Amino acid sequence: MSLRALPKATPFFVCSCVVLLTAFCGPTARIREGEAFLQQNKFDAALLSFQQAYLDSPENPAAQAALGRILTLRRISFHAGLDLLKSSYDKKQTAALRRELTLLHMDAGDLEKAKSILHPDHLTLEEYMTDAAALERAAVTCMAEQKENAFYLLKNRPADPENAREVFLIRCLMTPGWRRSKEQDAKEIFATITQEKARCDVAVLFPQIANVTVESCHQKFPGDIGMHREKISGIEVAQGKTRKLFEDDLFIPGEPPPQPKEEIGGPFVPPTAIQTPAPTTPVTP
Repeated sequence: MSLRALPKATPFFVCSCVVLLTAFCGPTARIREGEAFLQQNKFDAALLSFQQAYLDSPENPAAQAALGRILTLRRISFHAGLDLLKSSYDKKQTAALRRELTLLHMDAGDLEKAKSILHPDHLTLEEYMTDAAALERAAVTCMAEQKENAFYLLKNRPADPENAREVFLIRCLMTPGWRRSKEQDAKEIFATITQEKARCDVAVLFPQIANVTVESCHQKFPGDIGMHREKISGIEVAQGKTRKLFEDDLFIPGEPPPQPKEEIGGPFVPPTAIQTPAPTTPVTP
């Protein structure tokens, strides 16, 4: 058949091709690629994929969330990661992302910011009234006040299939500041947790109260960055500001990207091994 005999491309055909190319070559494909790398515990390669997804589409909320999540928990840049996660959340609010932001602020010891995420000004009335949001508010209050009445308000929240209430109860009890040790109480609550993921959520943060090893959790949930939260636990806030969390908290997506390598033992490597340098400013003659 000659080229002249080929039918002209219709607008529908062209649009279909664009959609297909976007699906297979755009940020969605890069994010899926990164998630696949995570399941293989190849965190540097996942970072490359998420970074490229962001560079391809900086305003895409899914790309922002993917890059922000790995930046925060991979100890590259807590603050840059939070900025990306918040930007994604502002564009497309989801309960899962709200929970992630709340947990990260809890990890950083910045309970005021955790409260702000859950403030009614930042949530729809429908979302504010959900059991999940109410549970998060009760958890933040318990950790902030460290009083028995706040603890029992959290304890009286409805149980959930993921045992999130029990995990929050343990987080509250293990918050530094209680007048007496709460470790034994936390152990008793841990014994009631049946959901395997929730047991690992506690084990990576408080191995002293769990009969589950962190190593076994890494094996059971490969690629789950949350299973490596132990590396950012115990962070405190000094004089109203979060302490510097990493050796160098600067991260600017750009060229050249960090190079992937074979990884053993989880995602945490020295930040200097994977940082992206800031682009240089041309000198004006």
